[in-house]
Amino acid sequence: MYEQLLASLDDLRSRWRLRRVIEGLGVAIAVAAGVLTAGAICDQWLDPAMTGRVALAVCFWTIVVAGLWRWVVTPVRIQHCDDFFASLIEQRVPTLGNRFINAVQLGREHPSGRHRLVERIVADAIEIIDQVDPRQAVSGDGARRRLVASGAVIIAAMVVLVLLGPAARTSLARILLPFAEIAPHTRTQLVPSFGPSVTVREGEPLKIEVETRGHVPERADLAWIDGDRRRSVRMARSGSAFGHAFAAVSSPFRFSVSAGDAKTDWVMVAVTPRPRVTSMSVTYTYPAYAHLAARTIDEFDGHLHGLAGSQARLTVRVNRDLEALSIQGIDPVAPFKPEGDGRSWTGSIALEHSATWRIELRETDYRAVAPETFTLSVEQDQVPGVRFTDPGRDLQIGPEQTARFGIGARDDLGLAAVRLVGQVHAAGAQASGSPVTLAQWPFEAGSARRRVDLAWQKPVAELGLGDGARLEYWAEAVDHNDRSGPGLARTRRFNLVVVGAEQSRMLEARRLSDYARVVSELIRLQRENRAETAALMAGEPLVARQSVIRRHTMRLADLMERNRFPAESIIATLRELAAGPMADALGGLERYRDARGETGRDHANGTLPVQDGIVESLEQILMRLNRDQRVRALLRKIRKQDPVAHRKISTRLERLAEDLDAFLVEVKEIEEKYEKIAKRRVEDLEGEDLKILEEAEHRVDKWKKWAKDTVDDIAKLPEGFVNDTHLKDDLNTIFEEIEKQQRARTTEIATPVEEGVKALAQTVAEDVEIWMPHAGDSVRWVMEQPPEGKFEVPPYTLPESLQDMVGELIEDITEFDEAADDITSTWGGNMAVGWDVMDGPISVFSAQGKTGNQLPNNSEITGRSGGGRRGKSSGQMVGSESRALEGRPTPARVTKEPYEAGAVSASRQLDPRGATGGGKKTGGGARGLQGGTPPDVVKHMQRLTRRQKVLQEKLQQLAREFQVAGRSSWRLDRSLELMEAAGQDMQDRRYRDGARRRRVALSDLRALQGEVDEAVSMSLEKARDVPPELRQQITAGAQQPLPDGYEHLVGAYYRMLSEVGEEGPSGP
Repeated sequence: MYEQLLASLDDLRSRWRLRRVIEGLGVAIAVAAGVLTAGAICDQWLDPAMTGRVALAVCFWTIVVAGLWRWVVTPVRIQHCDDFFASLIEQRVPTLGNRFINAVQLGREHPSGRHRLVERIVADAIEIIDQVDPRQAVSGDGARRRLVASGAVIIAAMVVLVLLGPAARTSLARILLPFAEIAPHTRTQLVPSFGPSVTVREGEPLKIEVETRGHVPERADLAWIDGDRRRSVRMARSGSAFGHAFAAVSSPFRFSVSAGDAKTDWVMVAVTPRPRVTSMSVTYTYPAYAHLAARTIDEFDGHLHGLAGSQARLTVRVNRDLEALSIQGIDPVAPFKPEGDGRSWTGSIALEHSATWRIELRETDYRAVAPETFTLSVEQDQVPGVRFTDPGRDLQIGPEQTARFGIGARDDLGLAAVRLVGQVHAAGAQASGSPVTLAQWPFEAGSARRRVDLAWQKPVAELGLGDGARLEYWAEAVDHNDRSGPGLARTRRFNLVVVGAEQSRMLEARRLSDYARVVSELIRLQRENRAETAALMAGEPLVARQSVIRRHTMRLADLMERNRFPAESIIATLRELAAGPMADALGGLERYRDARGETGRDHANGTLPVQDGIVESLEQILMRLNRDQRVRALLRKIRKQDPVAHRKISTRLERLAEDLDAFLVEVKEIEEKYEKIAKRRVEDLEGEDLKILEEAEHRVDKWKKWAKDTVDDIAKLPEGFVNDTHLKDDLNTIFEEIEKQQRARTTEIATPVEEGVKALAQTVAEDVEIWMPHAGDSVRWVMEQPPEGKFEVPPYTLPESLQDMVGELIEDITEFDEAADDITSTWGGNMAVGWDVMDGPISVFSAQGKTGNQLPNNSEITGRSGGGRRGKSSGQMVGSESRALEGRPTPARVTKEPYEAGAVSASRQLDPRGATGGGKKTGGGARGLQGGTPPDVVKHMQRLTRRQKVLQEKLQQLAREFQVAGRSSWRLDRSLELMEAAGQDMQDRRYRDGARRRRVALSDLRALQGEVDEAVSMSLEKARDVPPELRQQITAGAQQPLPDGYEHLVGAYYRMLSEVGEEGPSGP
């Protein structure tokens, strides 16, 4: 009976579970429908990417699985007991009053059926359950409400999805299949003309087009990302189509098109690079005759340059494989062939003529020409260059002398031979025979003798030249060029004339007369200028005349030096006059010209002593030249009247000249040795210094004896000759000055007295050489006639001499700056500043000393005393004598106080460290004070001012040369202005401004030198059409100095050109 009750409960259990599963499924479906509908709405509004779609899908499936587990799986898995279902029946039938649940419990406790009461209760329960509807037992109001709500949710979701239409289906598919490539539903549909990727060649255009369907928007935008930069542009519309074109694509990028609510995916644009040249290398192989090693350039820029006839093996590396590579612009060119990996192409190019060329790159379906244009420049083998280094001019020589020749030759690739060729002309006749090779220097091929300096000499007698004969000589140079023919270069033809002794003496006498006449004219002009200056005449003529005097003085010195005039001291005196007193006089006259009133009168009067000094110096030179002429005339007279006396005088004068030359050499050696001796007292000398002093004393004793014996020998010569030449007086002066030299207390030798002895000895030696010349060295110019009558010299745009003049001017300015820098740089270094322990801290960088912890003294170091007592020396020195009284030792110091006029006699100099600055300066001059006194800036600045004027005049001459040549340069004009301003700054003591202006002027001159070099090179290029022989004669002549006697003609010619240039041409 109880089993029947349990079977009824099992049926009720099954019905209850089924009802719960149906109810859970309804709720889960409703929840899933709601979530799916919400996801579709989110997909429509937000248009999520794949990540968002995955998130929506995960959310949906998570909720579905959780709902099924909660409302379906969990009720099925729960195992309820019989009492649970009995209670359900009790709840559905409240009238049972727990009878059914009691029956179930009693039946479970007494399953054997031995209690009749239990059996009766179970039987009543069976009747009760048979009367109850099982559906009523398992149903309830909550279950019905849940089912109704679920149905309502499902219906609402279906309504929303229906309203969304096709968009719902698309959104549901995007959510349920998040990894599928499903585009969101839009009102506008885009139909692109491109695929998921695009490939384009570098540099070619790209056009992007899309067709719109559905709702056609007003605009469409194209967005692209190039590197890290995002840009966009509005596309052009044509009906329902939109498009945009890129003119040239050079790098890869990605793009996307958006129109309305539609947008394409990002499309990648791949760029195929154009074929291009990545690098080049070249190997030059030169002609065999050049004997040059092959040269390889790894990082080649494409511009070919080499010797004519060379081969250039060119290797071109490209960025991708090619079908062919060729050269445009050069014919013929050997075909280029690939090597290695196929990206290196090699071919040969012959360097025959200049051209421009480009590289052509070809692929199977593409052909490109590299944008770069390269040049091919061919350098022709230049003809050699040859010139004479000695003598390089027409020369007169004695028959007993030796003819010496120096030849310099050069070639850009190497010389094959150098020859010295000559043609002998007998006295009074034309050429005697054909030209002969006097000397030849061959050079083997491959020796690379690009520059040689050769020398050759031979006695005149062995050349077969007699008195009056003329040797016409020139030099030739040949190179190894076997391709276009050997290059041949010749120098100008010079003449070597054999002159006898008598003719040589006549020429020398004539030259002395000419020199004296020029000096006399200079004296006359200077005296005239001095008289008009004293009369305060107009300033402009005075300046012009003084400039002429100075210019002719410098020209006379140059002429004497070029003619090898033996009196070098006269040449030096003339140069010193031109650079010093004459420049000062010219400056003073210029200031007089520019000033007015009393100031101008002061400037004019200031030049009078200077002009007097110039006249006195020129008179001394004239007196010496006249005396030399008288002595020569006297010697000629003696030779005619008494040949024996003449021979005796000649022999003695020759020996005297040799002795004086040796004396001057020894004086120079002594000076050089004494410069190395430390400046100490004689008692402190030791070792090598003492030996040098003893050797000098021994030499002095030897020359004392020589002077006495020479005076005695001169006295034995004819009395008239001795008196007229003043030889005895000059030698006596040398002897007396040597006798005065006693053993000095210090090791100083460069004293004014010794300098006077040296100068006097040099003068005597020069005079003797003038009186008794060994051989004539005068120059006679013989103009060679042109081979075919007259010829026209091609215009030479810019003479090379301007280049040398600019370079010399730059060197002079550089030396000037160095001299000026030396003055200032040695000021602080020569300060005799020393510190003692009690003198406190060292406050000067150039000081030497030590410090300590003792109490410093109260010395005032900035004193005004130049030689007073030591110790505190502030204030101005009083009195007329400096006694150097004892006092507390104080370090010497140089201050900036100016010196005062006047002089103070010093009884002694106590302080070995020198002056303390200011006041009167003692001990100045050649000897000076130990430790050094402050340099005399005024004296140095006067000297530098004179040099400044010399440089300024050279610059003015250079400007005039440019003007004559028809050239103008703003750099030169500005340099001249800067130099003039710098000279004024030096007068006004604005030294820094003057130095700055000189630096600017120097930089302008360097730039001008570069321009002149370039102009000369261009002029030489234009002159290549001139016949080679004529061009060689012209260029060789330009490198040689003007012949003697033609200076005035050439000067007059250029003056005429300058005057014509100033007035302007008279016709077309």
